[in-house]
Amino acid sequence: MRAFALGLCLLIAGCGGTGINFLDDFDGVVIEPIGKSFSSLGDRVKFEVPANAFAQTVTMTIAEALGLPTLPFILLATAFDVRVTGGVAQKDIGITVAFNPADLGNIAESTLTIFRIVNGDAQAISNPVVDEAANTVTVQVGDPNGTFVVGHQP
Repeated sequence: MRAFALGLCLLIAGCGGTGINFLDDFDGVVIEPIGKSFSSLGDRVKFEVPANAFAQTVTMTIAEALGLPTLPFILLATAFDVRVTGGVAQKDIGITVAFNPADLGNIAESTLTIFRIVNGDAQAISNPVVDEAANTVTVQVGDPNGTFVVGHQP
């Protein structure tokens, strides 16, 4: 809850930094070659790892991300970082992120996607699926490593 409140504070205050920081609280999940579906960060992020996505057992670490660049089209309260150790994904992995409709203002939910932050730039992940009833956005990624955040197409 503390992480969410701090992330929300960043969203409302419009502050941000040049470097991405991660909270000490993180989830470490062991994923075997048979695949796994699991939630993280208080059910705000869900992962769908299909069978044989990894050839061997790996560990996925998920942490709240803070200090992202303040861009008008991203919802900082949704930011998180993923790191996989022990292997490289061989299949796409589904990532579903919950968002708070109250944070959208005049933004249409249908324009939301998940962005990967690369060198301070937000790169939209293609083919998002927005579930307006569940307030979630889902994407498929070949490489689950990186910092992700929900936003709308500028």
